[in-house]
Amino acid sequence: MPSKPSTYLKLRAELIMNEMTMEELGRHLLLQPCAMTARMTARKAWSQDEMYAVMDVLDLSTDQLHIYFPRHGITVQT
Repeated sequence: MPSKPSTYLKLRAELIMNEMTMEELGRHLLLQPCAMTARMTARKAWSQDEMYAVMDVLDLSTDQLHIYFPRHGITVQT
């Protein structure tokens, strides 16, 4: 059985670089751990407000929103 592709790889890498866990990010966003997991696994879509808040927390430019939040959470290699 093929494995499901990992989602939000750039966002996950940015969390690691900032020494921040998903749970810590969730606290900034006022989201429960299960809600964060649902978003990070693309079972629930991020709201636009949440995406912008993540970019603010991680001090990232919103010009790169599409890089950290690709469609369905999966970065397509070209």
